Amino acid sequence: MFSLPTRSLAVALAVCVAAPALAQQASPLPVQVVVARKVPPQRTFQLTGTIEASDSYPAGFRDGGRVISVAVDVGDVLKKGDEIARVDPTQAEASLRAAQASLDAAQAALSQADQARTRARNLLERGSGTQADLDSATEAYLTAKAARDQAEAQLDTARRASEDTVLTAVDDAIVTKRSAEPGQVVGQGQAIVTLASLDGREAVFLAPDDPGLAALLGQDVRIATLDQAVSVVVPVTEVAPVVSDTGTVTLKAAISGQQAAPFTIGQPVLGQLALSGAPVISVPWTA
Repeated sequence: MFSLPTRSLAVALAVCVAAPALAQQASPLPVQVVVARKVPPQRTFQLTGTIEASDSYPAGFRDGGRVISVAVDVGDVLKKGDEIARVDPTQAEASLRAAQASLDAAQAALSQADQARTRARNLLERGSGTQADLDSATEAYLTAKAARDQAEAQLDTARRASEDTVLTAVDDAIVTKRSAEPGQVVGQGQAIVTLASLDGREAVFLAPDDPGLAALLGQDVRIATLDQAVSVVVPVTEVAPVVSDTGTVTLKAAISGQQAAPFTIGQPVLGQLALSGAPVISVPWTA
């Protein structure tokens, strides 16, 4: 018969008694049930852009000339009819005076031709003249009338040329670029300034190239000032089809109506938009 020393037997009994107690104190392993669903992954883009005019156009002189004054600068807000610039009017005014003199002469010749035609008609009615004389006087009258009409047209052209020596705003606008200075000689239609309409604005962003950018067209983008004091949510209206030299894609979002009022042309803004992908099953990383 095998026997243990008294001390070993006491240790063995203590272990047997403590084992059930330790088993009762152990806490169960926590389990959490998670429902797996298909959700579209989203990537948020934080972009920096600028406010630009939605409609801008150059303004220049119809006939050109030497610029003698430019009355506006970048950032100036113009009302319809406000003066923008002037060119030397010397030649235009001389042409206007010559055209007026030509018209006066043509008008005098027409008056004489009309009197001659009337006299020829009266002589023919009294039997003292001939039909040939009347026909000749009538032809001279019609020639003088055509010359008078041509002189009037030339005077209108000269008057417009004289008026065009002063460039004015055709509508309410803001100056976004100044392209000429006093003393400079400009050609026909050469831009003196670039004007932008006051009605609309658009935010222009450069986004990193991504195959899914085309899907952003029509999606909302949040546009805010740098201090986050003003923000609007508008749809993306344009996604450039080509990548620029810097590897970015141009995005544009139109801002119209009262939403455009807090933003000025050239102002830097922040843009935030989300790009969603195809739905996938997503579970927590701790699963």
